[in-house]
Amino acid sequence: MHLTRRNHLLLVLVTAAFALLAALARAGPAPTSDERLKAAFLYRVLEYVEWPAGAREGPLTIAVLGDDRLVAELSRNVEGRKAHGRAIRAHAVRSAQEGLGADVLFVSQDRKRELAGVARSNAHRPVLIVTEAAGALERGSVINLLEVDGKMRFEVSLPAAERRGLKLSSRLLAVALRVETGLTPPA
Repeated sequence: MHLTRRNHLLLVLVTAAFALLAALARAGPAPTSDERLKAAFLYRVLEYVEWPAGAREGPLTIAVLGDDRLVAELSRNVEGRKAHGRAIRAHAVRSAQEGLGADVLFVSQDRKRELAGVARSNAHRPVLIVTEAAGALERGSVINLLEVDGKMRFEVSLPAAERRGLKLSSRLLAVALRVETGLTPPA
């Protein structure tokens, strides 16, 4: 079979296009701006949390339940970085229970139903639970991400942090949208 110059060029272009599509498919979908913001928050918040002495050794781990694109973005963000003198690792988990073996457990909106039972039965494990669902603080989350007027904000439950033996910096609390103290406000 004899290829004309034009057909040869077309064949090269089609082959290159398929190679590009295959590379993009392997790379997975690009992270959204929400995933970039969440990943940045999860990395930055580590410096404002103090875990109990001797709680864990080795890398500081962030488990993500229900958001593979966030895991990919977070892994890129923390590569080669440290917090509290520890390397940081991010990975996906299949259940909230599995994520309780990490230092931080992020539970996506899609998996919020798994939170309450796991948080109650493991209330004293030193795991910073971060969520993105309305009412999550009442179900055991320590930090809940919210979108307010198109901006990402967060609320904090001090009682949940204290039960888990976590100390949150006053600098973190100062920028929170709401801090749940467990105290009943005066009438």
